[in-house]
Amino acid sequence: MTKFPIALRFAWLFLLLLPAASSLARSADHLPLPVMDLQRFSGHWHQLAWLPVDFQRKCARQGEVRYVPRPDEGFDLHRSCLDDEGRRLEDTAVVVPVPGAPGSLQVRSAPRWRAWLPIGWERRWVVAVDPGYEWALVGSPDRDRLWVLSRQPTMDRLQLASLVERVRVMGYPVEQLVFAPDAYAGEARRVPARLVVLTNEPFWQAQLQDDVLRLSGPGLPQARTLRVDMRRDMAVPGVQRIVARDAHGEVVVQVATESCQDDMSGAWFPCGPRSPSMVTLRSAAVPGRPTHPPGEPR
Repeated sequence: MTKFPIALRFAWLFLLLLPAASSLARSADHLPLPVMDLQRFSGHWHQLAWLPVDFQRKCARQGEVRYVPRPDEGFDLHRSCLDDEGRRLEDTAVVVPVPGAPGSLQVRSAPRWRAWLPIGWERRWVVAVDPGYEWALVGSPDRDRLWVLSRQPTMDRLQLASLVERVRVMGYPVEQLVFAPDAYAGEARRVPARLVVLTNEPFWQAQLQDDVLRLSGPGLPQARTLRVDMRRDMAVPGVQRIVARDAHGEVVVQVATESCQDDMSGAWFPCGPRSPSMVTLRSAAVPGRPTHPPGEPR
């Protein structure tokens, strides 16, 4: 009997109801947020990843940014980081939100005495933000600037990989991203070819062997067998994205291996602690079954 590595850590297991093309088309919309609480957005952020342009080109680690509210409008922006030789670099700018579009920010690094000139302004877009304002994705209309910001200096690797995937779908060159050395927690390990992904409440299981993924869980009278359409390493080291499809839709799994300890036996094995708060499940298109996300209100 074939043995599979026990329960890999998971971040997202999507059972999509619509074809992948239409899903990506919706996700590919690249626009600044139309609604955003600028007061909650202000404050101190850590730069977990960035595109190496302008000031960021010399940054190697400890990238930080502070949005300090101004008395009139907007923010004073303070950026700092350490270069390869450990020298601290600093930069300041003025940030003014576009009226009626809080996610669209105008940034000027030029001296204030030149503020009346229609030059020196650059546009930044906040394209996504956490509901609790714990992370934010800041880019630009031309997709040549990008920052992954977090209130904490370290983020779970799988969550970071999911955020990077969001901007990849928007068209950003994520393969050029520079990650802070301590941007993600846990040691990056190779994802095995055969694996089992388990979720907790509801209890779904995705078993991967070669190019076949078998899905079982609530509402499925028998396991679904899906053909693996894509499997690739993501921009964050040690994280892999797997897409499998059948006639009902697709399953997207993002996994990473870590060592963890069994609660009862104390044995160590290649998996990581489950993070139910990071899981999003959407029900499969099963005949005679509701199609609202399991565990969510109708």
